[in-house]
Amino acid sequence: MAKVAWARVLVVIWALGLASVGLSCSDDATTKTVEGPCSDRDKDGVCDSDDLCEGHPDSVDLDGDGVPDGCDLCPADNPDDDDHDGICNSADQCPDGDDLLDTDKDDVPDDCDRCAGHADSQDNDGDGVADYCDPCPFDNPDDSDADTICESLDVCAGGDDRVDTDGDGTADHCDVCPLDDPNDSDGDDVCDSDDQCPGGDDAVDTDGDSVADHCDPCPADNPDDSDADTICDSADQCPGSDDRVDTDGDLFADGCDACPADNPNDTDNDTVCDGVDACPGGDDAVDGDGDTVADFCDPCPLDNPDDSDGDTVCDSADVCAGDDRIDTDSDGVPDACDPCPLDTLDDSDHDTFCDSVDLCQGWDDLIDTNNNSIPDGCDPPADPTVSGCSTCGACMAWGIDWTTVPDAAYYLVRWKCSANPVQTFVMGTATSVADLCNDVDMCNNMCVFTVDYIKVVACNYAGACSPGAEVPEAESPGTCGGGCCL
Repeated sequence: MAKVAWARVLVVIWALGLASVGLSCSDDATTKTVEGPCSDRDKDGVCDSDDLCEGHPDSVDLDGDGVPDGCDLCPADNPDDDDHDGICNSADQCPDGDDLLDTDKDDVPDDCDRCAGHADSQDNDGDGVADYCDPCPFDNPDDSDADTICESLDVCAGGDDRVDTDGDGTADHCDVCPLDDPNDSDGDDVCDSDDQCPGGDDAVDTDGDSVADHCDPCPADNPDDSDADTICDSADQCPGSDDRVDTDGDLFADGCDACPADNPNDTDNDTVCDGVDACPGGDDAVDGDGDTVADFCDPCPLDNPDDSDGDTVCDSADVCAGDDRIDTDSDGVPDACDPCPLDTLDDSDHDTFCDSVDLCQGWDDLIDTNNNSIPDGCDPPADPTVSGCSTCGACMAWGIDWTTVPDAAYYLVRWKCSANPVQTFVMGTATSVADLCNDVDMCNNMCVFTVDYIKVVACNYAGACSPGAEVPEAESPGTCGGGCCL
């Protein structure tokens, strides 16, 4: 304000001086030198009639504007006052504005007043903006990151506080996880949106397979499950195969089960799976006779072939090269090897004729002296001698039932002494029994020991005989055994 007042004083003084001096200047700006004495009251070497600035040296013009300083309102300015507000340019507070207009009396011309209606001098932050008109009166700069938030209130310096993509109250520029709310819920320093393993620490990867342990189905394995059977390699029962496939349900995966179709695998421990075991319960590899049938299951482990005649008897134990089971006469010799398959004693009289076809049992059928086809042993004497009984011609054997023996042809007497085996004697034809009594008496007398019994039977040539009629022991020789004759 003092600068403006002084400028006004200079203008008034300059005007009064011109009026009192009454000098006139030449039409041009060139100082004319008058020859001869002339009036030069200010002693500036310029005649008063040509003096541009009476009382001041015309030669002093600091700003070079053609107006001597003593008469120049603005001796330091060229031009003097561009905005014509009466204030020299060098002292003009508001170039291009009227310094004399200051409506809010804050010593700042209206045209240059930064805060109209308020004191421009109140600028706490010294940023050149009056506090009242400063959006951030305590900040210099006000808002360096241009986010409309004053520096002193700026939550995220250098970034736009208004941009908060995840809505977590932290500006993106200062948000370590601008896309996540919360930022890192599992506290592993990895933003949730980038978190490989939510809920676990991404940095903990024991097996080094780039999958955090918490989310790694097989945290101890790299690779996790090389055979893709959902079983971690470290716990895989059958590497390279699917542990879940267990056809026989024996808890061993098929790929590693020696017998995938068997549970148990090999009950007889012969290294052959039960499902293909030729001989369950025995060792398939033991085959003594080499017939491809394991001994344990071979009915004839010593024979190859086993039973060539098919009689269920192993060849090594076969009695007969035929069916050992067929033994019609039950003599312990199979029919196929029995010379007399119908006869228990085969050929009891050893005449080469089986008993069942023997014409004369007890005697040699091959001996037939008179060639009458009747072995001598069964051929009665031609002229029997009768002794001991005078009426034997009318004698009948002791109660013999002829009807039980069809075609009875001869009599037999069988006797047994107590110390001897049974003896048999052919007595003659059934129709000639004259000597029967004598023969019975003879039997009695032949026994050195006590007579157990004497029996008379009637027989046919087929070997069938009647039940024996027991003869009482003779009381004395010649009695016909106690009653032969009638």
